[in-house]
Amino acid sequence: MDEFSRALYQAAQAVGAELGRSLSLDCRPLMGGKPHVATAALPNPGHRPRQAAVEESRQEVAATPEDLDYWLEKASGRTGADDPGWYFSGRRRLNASVVPFLKGPPGVLLVTGITARWP
Repeated sequence: MDEFSRALYQAAQAVGAELGRSLSLDCRPLMGGKPHVATAALPNPGHRPRQAAVEESRQEVAATPEDLDYWLEKASGRTGADDPGWYFSGRRRLNASVVPFLKGPPGVLLVTGITARWP
């Protein structure tokens, strides 16, 4: 960056000499700090910042909100976008038998069957 700044300064001095005046040019780098943070130097009108799901220190290893939406859709057990149900929704008898297991000691409970609606 220093080499670029020097070349820019020299070019400005040469143009100024051709025009017969002194050009004021600040050649200090505008990028300071983190290279992935946008600066005011060259704004991109098409840039849309990503919404963060976690604080900055965890963003490199965390899922994005888009990923979370995708997996939430998969975990819901819905057969389509218009299906409001979730796994175990409306299954009072099944839910009543699963809850004591979840409140009890650690273990494994295997629930099998289809994802059909029960009355």
